[in-house]
Amino acid sequence: MYIYLCSYRCYCKSNSSVSFSGLAASYTTLSPTATLTGSPAGGAFSGPGISGNTFNPAIAGAGGPYTINYAYTSPAGCSASQSQTTTVTAGYNCSVPQTITATNITGTKALIGWSGSSAPQFKLRYRKSGSSTYTYKTFTWVPGNNTYLLTGLKRNTNYLVSIQALCTSGNSAYSSAITFRTTSASTRMKEDEDQVESILADVWTIYPNPTQTFLTITNKAIPEGQEIQYQVYDLTGRIQQSGILRDNSIQVAGMERGIYLLKLIYGNKMETIRFLKD
Repeated sequence: MYIYLCSYRCYCKSNSSVSFSGLAASYTTLSPTATLTGSPAGGAFSGPGISGNTFNPAIAGAGGPYTINYAYTSPAGCSASQSQTTTVTAGYNCSVPQTITATNITGTKALIGWSGSSAPQFKLRYRKSGSSTYTYKTFTWVPGNNTYLLTGLKRNTNYLVSIQALCTSGNSAYSSAITFRTTSASTRMKEDEDQVESILADVWTIYPNPTQTFLTITNKAIPEGQEIQYQVYDLTGRIQQSGILRDNSIQVAGMERGIYLLKLIYGNKMETIRFLKD
């Protein structure tokens, strides 16, 4: 129990009366988000990688020591705080990607997977069989999700695809290439891929949008208990936060006003939805 007595002057206890737990001394950039608990409850956390009461090592990035602060002000107006430090090291494995796969193939899309490599970013290259010209796609890796949805393909066409790991210490060689063929569609059974956005709107519910403090995200087609990973990007492609969706909610209060892209990864699927932070 903490007692604060205030009259004309405020007599507050020392900073030892305020504390928090849940922060480890070190993390890697692949570590899961840590939930912090302040005492007394009701204070505010601040520092690199902090969103509400969570610390995200991937957002803080490799480096440190980072100072995480918990500040509390009593109803009587007395304030105290406590700080702890942590470090984040790169938890990447920049070896050549292995076991390249192509699944969920349609007329214009294929889900490309790999194993054995966990770099900050990857570069995928692909070309039509018989062509010498590659198209390149660079993307940020989401820990635990070794897949990339390749879109914009042509129907009934053979493609070669390989993947390269990108690290600050140097890039890996490209993986061995695999070949896959997109499907063809008859006139009667043509895939209606132009309607993807409207289909997503029927499945996903995101509110409020625009939002000032949080987003609530639900999907009536996903079974209860299904893990959903998320990433929030600004329109320049910089990641603002990421983690595992918990309680169907993401805190965005600390983000600047603007348009953002929310990427949701679940099972072998990945969707991107736009929202406005007001």
